[in-house]
Amino acid sequence: MALYAGAIAVNLWRGRRDIDCGCAGPGESQPLRPLLLLRNAALLGLAVLAALPPLARELGAFDGFVAIAAAAVLLLLYAAADGLLTNAPRLLKLTGR
Repeated sequence: MALYAGAIAVNLWRGRRDIDCGCAGPGESQPLRPLLLLRNAALLGLAVLAALPPLARELGAFDGFVAIAAAAVLLLLYAAADGLLTNAPRLLKLTGR
């Protein structure tokens, strides 16, 4: 993930904003933007946090529910943010900016 963010940063630094990042899926295009660097930094931070050793304590049924609910909320937030990033160029084109 860090190498991917580095590649995006290098291409942004060189002024190559028209390159498709490839992260919107097939049939969709998402040009390189600085917001992608922030998204990748957040995902990298979450990956580092997940790699830390867990604290020792007993987990109950409520802990499992909270973990599943939090994962669902994070997945929905990620999907919404990714959709906004993907459609931002279309919105700018519609508004004439």
